[in-house]
Amino acid sequence: MLKISKRSIILRKIYEIISLSIIEIKEISNIKLNNNNIKIPYSTFQDPNEIKDFSFEVNLDQLDDGYKYLLSVELSGNAELIIDGMLDQSIDAGHTYSIFDGPKHEFVLRVGSRELFGKNSWYLNIKSIKIITINYKLFKLGLNFLQLFKYADTTSRSKLRIYNYMLKYLLTLYESPNIEQIMGIGSIFLNKNKEELVDFLSDVYGYPIINHMIKDYPRKDINLYKYTNVLEHIIKTIAASDNKYKTNKVFAFGHCHIDVAWLWPYSETLRKIERSFLNVLKLYEMGFNFVFAQSTALYYYEIEKRNVYIFNKIRRLVNDGKWFIVGGMWVESDTNLIRGESLARQLLYGQGYFKEVFNRYSRIAWLPDTFGFSGQLPQLFVKSGMEVFVTHKPMWNDTTEFPYHCFKWFGIDGTPIITSIVNLSYNENLDFDSVVNAYKSNKNKNLPITYLYGYGDGGGGPDIEMMLKLEQIKDLQFMPNVNGSFSEQEYIDSFKEFYKEMPSYFGEIYLENHRGVYTTNLEIKKYVANIEDKLIMLDFINSMIYNSKLYISNTKKLWYGLLKAQFHDILPGSAYYYAYEEAFAELDDIILEIDKITEFAIRKFIEDKNIKKGLIAINNSQYEFNHFVEIDNSLASEIPADKVVNVGDKKFVLVNVPPLGFSVINTNTENKFENEIKIRKIKGKYIIENKIIKLIINSVGIISFFYNNKRYIKKGNIVKIYNDIPANFDSWNINAQNIRKDLFMDEIKTEIRVISKNIIGMVEIKKIFEDGSSIIQKIIIRPGSSIVEFENTLLLKNREKLVKVVFQPYFHADYIKREIPFGYIMTKLNSKNEKTRPEFPALRYVDYSDNSHGFSILSRESHGYSFINGELGISIAKVPLYPNPFSDRNEVREKFYVYLHNEYYNIYKDANFVFNPIKLHVNEYDGDNVRESLFNFSGENIILENIKVAEDNSGLVTRFYNCSDKMSTLELNFPGGDIYETDILENKQVKYNKNIIFKPFEIKTLLIEKNNL
Repeated sequence: MLKISKRSIILRKIYEIISLSIIEIKEISNIKLNNNNIKIPYSTFQDPNEIKDFSFEVNLDQLDDGYKYLLSVELSGNAELIIDGMLDQSIDAGHTYSIFDGPKHEFVLRVGSRELFGKNSWYLNIKSIKIITINYKLFKLGLNFLQLFKYADTTSRSKLRIYNYMLKYLLTLYESPNIEQIMGIGSIFLNKNKEELVDFLSDVYGYPIINHMIKDYPRKDINLYKYTNVLEHIIKTIAASDNKYKTNKVFAFGHCHIDVAWLWPYSETLRKIERSFLNVLKLYEMGFNFVFAQSTALYYYEIEKRNVYIFNKIRRLVNDGKWFIVGGMWVESDTNLIRGESLARQLLYGQGYFKEVFNRYSRIAWLPDTFGFSGQLPQLFVKSGMEVFVTHKPMWNDTTEFPYHCFKWFGIDGTPIITSIVNLSYNENLDFDSVVNAYKSNKNKNLPITYLYGYGDGGGGPDIEMMLKLEQIKDLQFMPNVNGSFSEQEYIDSFKEFYKEMPSYFGEIYLENHRGVYTTNLEIKKYVANIEDKLIMLDFINSMIYNSKLYISNTKKLWYGLLKAQFHDILPGSAYYYAYEEAFAELDDIILEIDKITEFAIRKFIEDKNIKKGLIAINNSQYEFNHFVEIDNSLASEIPADKVVNVGDKKFVLVNVPPLGFSVINTNTENKFENEIKIRKIKGKYIIENKIIKLIINSVGIISFFYNNKRYIKKGNIVKIYNDIPANFDSWNINAQNIRKDLFMDEIKTEIRVISKNIIGMVEIKKIFEDGSSIIQKIIIRPGSSIVEFENTLLLKNREKLVKVVFQPYFHADYIKREIPFGYIMTKLNSKNEKTRPEFPALRYVDYSDNSHGFSILSRESHGYSFINGELGISIAKVPLYPNPFSDRNEVREKFYVYLHNEYYNIYKDANFVFNPIKLHVNEYDGDNVRESLFNFSGENIILENIKVAEDNSGLVTRFYNCSDKMSTLELNFPGGDIYETDILENKQVKYNKNIIFKPFEIKTLLIEKNNL
């Protein structure tokens, strides 16, 4: 009881000191909205997308030195505060007051009803507005007392001894606040812990005191020297009681994590950016000395367009070395679910924009909240000018603890980058216990610590109280060595100094959490995959007309739209409904624009190449394209009827196009169809086969797969619908226990019918499950192919479901190979990985093979896979409740493929129709050319990711990578010799001849200059 009593008395006395800093309170009871007078408190319906301007006028005189005005606003949403026509700061849950000097006159609150984390009840409430005159020096002293108390209360090794001394010194201060001052403290600490009696006294007596209905004690004059002296005595007491933290240096960054969209749409994010940046600028203008780090080139790009006043202030701070531009990416994107070219463009356009407007690149890679990290990121970061990588998310592991907080991270190619994991959150507040906790929990003694403070996720950034704590902490000997004002070079050098001492980590950093994001919201994943493929095709066509000066130079903004959609809460499916409504509309517009520009470029391409009239196919793959392609009726009318294969309601045409070239389809008279597809029913089982593979489908739709009459898959196409109710984070997580225990829904009916056995075989399987959910599968086999297509239409009747299709191999393998951007990684199949990785991501395929044979599952849009209880599964749908209960609420249309192969296989060649869809176009121009390969090269295991026009128009840029763990050599067949390797940012580095050596998994960006083309 004694301990509790002392603690309570100390805390109460400290709040009294802060209250004593309050000189006067002016309650604003009348404001204007659209020139109409309204009274406070005020409540009204407000659409979350609506912004209202509330204004009031009050004459505030110039104050004496040491005194300031504090405007306190209690409201339900967010606001921009404008004082005398100048943007001041935001008013939000983390920034409930603004401190400023007089004289001031006109105040405007530009208010939206959404809160920082998107919560919105479709109502706006403004409860109170107060202007408080404060003794700023005493106010700061009071906050200093509060931090020392929190330190003693939560962190000190000598809590009771410090309590005794604190109480002794504090009781030498005899002044107590009056009711008006107590009411003021309630208005200042609106959303923060405070004494319970503050609310009671404010609510009961505040109104009569302010309106002079009750006479209170007069305000006391305060001897600041006496209070300062007491503070110094307490500091000395703590310093004498606690050991010093002398080793690791703590680098404290002001920070503001703003999600591009999450529990709000992007249109709200635009307001968050402006409000958050205003908060930071306000602190600099108040004279605080700190470092602020902000990622995401997109935000600077938007501010430059929307508010050049804010942008120019940021630019000056960047030039002064106080505001760090970090990340180097267009947005903090996902890194598992996007093509390698997308990751390269994130860096190219992020760093390119920073160079353009700030004349510098980011040197610190920055992904604090992304859901797992591809094994090629170290190489990409280093080749984009980055020297240190900062993240936080591995701290979220749910099964094993990540072993390091500071280490050398080696990518799959062997490139290292220094990595610093923020071991607390990226939204800390500089409370002393928080700083000490960051120090104590650091796993790498003597190595630097990265500490991030400021309101985040929904934006906000640091506040004045954090600044005051930063000022206080640097002078306290008993606290860790916190550096809050440093140069970028100093931060980087502090890590490089300990490079040899750092432990090493190899390969991808898999997040043991948030495994549902590989599957949730299939629609956004389909959008992104589709637009990636369209833009890469446009790049190719543009490159092929580059020499004729007809190329299109305005495609960068189309990439901007795609890159934004790859943000780590949009593409993973973890944003809320309205964020996707807005995103889908924007992506639809991007598709229309891409298609329009592509059609224009193709017409220029046709004229330049003098291509014969008819339906042409363009192939941007390095491999010959020879595949039956589904076409619509309008395209079918351009082809002789005997070349169209009708399969149910679908039409197919055989397309043969040379590598990196084009072909006119209706001139391919040599294509004579031979019907090698056989489908028959024997003893209730359907057998479907071509010359390479055979499928046996039993009465419930389970399939056995054979390759050259050898059984590869014992049982496949087993559809399992699981109840999926994670402990938290519905959209992000999965309930792996149900998968491990094989607790899935019963199916009550299966219907199978043959749709086609002419040239192309198609069988339809329809399953109905016990809750009324259904799936219709169209299984397609093409002649001469060992790839089976599964076109799935899923209609779920209930939420909180995860749908998987699983396959039981007929042979044993030790590893799963899974594609990542620019390569692959091998995952060992053992009990440990099955526990930590019950679901894992793959970009476009996973492969299960031994030394002689194997099979792959491929999908362009689904990325979640599992290997549990001897079954390889692909997740084709996940329907959560939170935060978007309408995710994939209509029919889910998903497509995947099963590819059977021997030991000598090339998935990029055999499945190039999945990886590089061709472009079909009806050509009205009547030229002579019917078929041509426009560009060729050779190199075992060398993959061409993309070819594009250089950003400075100096030539063509090709991006290659070695997709194997062996050395390889690329031979480029271009005339001349001016070929350069560049970094990802297209800065020239090394001049090459035609033969270029690639290390395992190496990515190379090559510039072929104009004079060679």
